[in-house]
Amino acid sequence: MTDDNAHFITLEGVGKRFKDVVAAEDVSFSVEKGSLTSLLGPSGCGKTTLLRIMAGLERPDTGRVFMNGRDVTDLPPHERDVMTVFQDYALLPHLNVWDNVALGLRIARRPGARPTRAEVRSRTESALALVGLEGMEKRNVTTLSGGQKQRVGIARALALRPSVLLLDEPFGALDAALRREMQAELARLHREVGMTFVYVTHDRSEALGMSDLAVVMRAGRVVAAGAPAALFERPPDAFTAAFLGGRSMLPCVVAADGALVGGQKIAVDTRGLAAGTRALVAVAPEGVSVTTEPCEGIRGVVTSSEYAGGKYRVRLATGDGEIEGASNVALDVGEEAFARADARAVTLLADDRGTR
Repeated sequence: MTDDNAHFITLEGVGKRFKDVVAAEDVSFSVEKGSLTSLLGPSGCGKTTLLRIMAGLERPDTGRVFMNGRDVTDLPPHERDVMTVFQDYALLPHLNVWDNVALGLRIARRPGARPTRAEVRSRTESALALVGLEGMEKRNVTTLSGGQKQRVGIARALALRPSVLLLDEPFGALDAALRREMQAELARLHREVGMTFVYVTHDRSEALGMSDLAVVMRAGRVVAAGAPAALFERPPDAFTAAFLGGRSMLPCVVAADGALVGGQKIAVDTRGLAAGTRALVAVAPEGVSVTTEPCEGIRGVVTSSEYAGGKYRVRLATGDGEIEGASNVALDVGEEAFARADARAVTLLADDRGTR
């Protein structure tokens, strides 16, 4: 492994099978110290398995796991300086809030890690303050809301002051409004405590909004990894573009200096694809203008026209799919219109959606 202090967690060639199911296959990536990294992808893609391998709850069949330059592949969880927060809270119902948070400190197994009574009190108080649960110490956890229970779970992990906090879809059971609130709370906590967070989610808005690094998985493999904005604005492949959303995906044929969409040529970087190749264009709606005036644009029929603050968000049905853009005026559903795309809003991609 390369000795790089910035890479606090490194997975090298990690693989894991459960009988005939491949949960992870030749996975390699690094997480920087103090960063918030999201593992995202559709259900069953292997992201939770990878998190459990980092935590020491699963051992990989192949490959190695390094933390802070140390090979931890064969070490149990309590020797890894990590804590995991689960979606189901994992709270003890017979204990109150204070005792649930303090429990980990009282039973700490790491050598030299068991604190004194005074330290247990101080660290429990600090953790509860971080998650905004001061004054609720004596509450029975069975009386708490879902968001409050998750705060208790996070506080319990923070009280142990691990180097790495692993979170497995911690807000998956919450309603949409509370989920957004807890996302903001988690981002604040990360800024304040400065430890390394690795976060599993299937919610692309969570990953795009909070992460320093987004790792996109598909069928046990990492298909893309990078800064969320870069992945969203310039997706490396059709699967990533479709999964992250926010773009119209249309089939095309590569031309010498662009692509043909529905017989209409649009300017786009061909990215080395040979002329005549069948591919896809991913088109960002922010770079698409829609008009009823005939022009060199993609022809379609208006399927919706909604006011969106100064402009109208319009969707057109073309012979090859739908494209979204903006119009200065309201358009009638059913009328013919044309979509013109700025070259900077268009990405040409090989069509790999049906392959692994």
